[in-house]
Amino acid sequence: MDEKKTAENGEYQFIREKIISKKKSRVKKVILVSIGTVILAFVFGAVARLAFMATELPIAAILGLTPTATSTPTPTRAPVIPVTDKPTNTPPPTPTPNEPPATPTEAPSATPTEVPVPTEPLDPVTDPVNTFKELYEKLGDIARKALKSLVEVDIVKIETDWFGEPLESSTSVCGVVIGDDGVEYLVLVPASEVVMADRVDVTIGKTVVSGTAIIASDAEFDFAILSVPLDACTEADRKTVEYASFGGEASVKAGDPVIAVGSPNGYFGTYDFSMITNTGNYAYVTDDRFEIYTTNRYENSFGSGIFINYNGEMVGIMTHLFKEEMNEGITTMIATDGVADVIGKLANGTPKNYLGVQSMETPANVLKRLEVKYGLYVMDVNLESPAETAGIKKGDILIKFEGKDLKTVDSLHELLNSYEAGTEVEITLIRNTKPETVTVVIGER
Repeated sequence: MDEKKTAENGEYQFIREKIISKKKSRVKKVILVSIGTVILAFVFGAVARLAFMATELPIAAILGLTPTATSTPTPTRAPVIPVTDKPTNTPPPTPTPNEPPATPTEAPSATPTEVPVPTEPLDPVTDPVNTFKELYEKLGDIARKALKSLVEVDIVKIETDWFGEPLESSTSVCGVVIGDDGVEYLVLVPASEVVMADRVDVTIGKTVVSGTAIIASDAEFDFAILSVPLDACTEADRKTVEYASFGGEASVKAGDPVIAVGSPNGYFGTYDFSMITNTGNYAYVTDDRFEIYTTNRYENSFGSGIFINYNGEMVGIMTHLFKEEMNEGITTMIATDGVADVIGKLANGTPKNYLGVQSMETPANVLKRLEVKYGLYVMDVNLESPAETAGIKKGDILIKFEGKDLKTVDSLHELLNSYEAGTEVEITLIRNTKPETVTVVIGER
């Protein structure tokens, strides 16, 4: 048994020794191959270099090329720049017999001296900077003069705090003094700002008139008229007040420069300069319409005031209403030319004639289909209005008012107000492609 185990152990030992010997022979072989490869690489490089050196000149001669010199080039000496203003003591070069003697020159200085270029003083009359400043000063004078017709209006709201005590909060807007009736100043303000106020305070000069009354308002136009007693203001304050003047439509077009005056940035007594960018947009209200101008100034939700031209005339009233999506971020104004009569009637307490329709000019393609040249499309009819009583309906097309053509909403407004309230008039309309005539009694409101 022992001999058998000894024989087995000897066999296993033989196998293990054979495996170890095989690993060592592989490592040795790899080392020898690597050394041989390196030696061959050096030999090949040396032979290639010798072959290149031996054949460079013959090959260049055959190809007609000039071999590059391998000698080290002689460095060129850079010119010496003297570091002081003193001339050097180096003697000038001796001229050759065939050359005239060279004219000696001074050595350049280390720091060249700049020769100042003479400039003529700017003429204060033609200086563009002074011209620019003078222009803005003149525009500022126009704006400051217009500010005399504007007043600060505080809208006060009274609430109750946790302890049952009254708590006041206020916001301010800009009001326009449009005149007086010998007893009180008439101040135009946005109706949407003041009608919900618990108290309205107006500042005239240095006097604050508290509890100012609202004498008239029109929600559709967003106009309200405040009454400020003259005797509530000192004589000195009254001397500071001027009345706004209305500008005409003929002087206003796209591209015209205007000045925003009042509280255009939310602070009263400020102004800035802008330009009208678009005209011809309309807001349609009952029995009327008015034009909206857009400008190139950004919208300030706290801004209010007016726009004036360079003659100081009021051409627009800043509004946050009547805006379309495309001009939501820019400042718009109500053109004053088309609403001057509305403001005048409010200030005088004069009632307006009343039909009770909201209409617009009928599109050309509809007119062509109906075979008529003009007409006003009825967008809406007010409840219990003279128009509803007469039978006018939404979708009707009004073509004549007492036999006169209705081409625009302006023509309807003018004809309506050319008659006295209570007058019966005939209006011709088209309903379901058929003409009809209805009788309307003009009302007032």
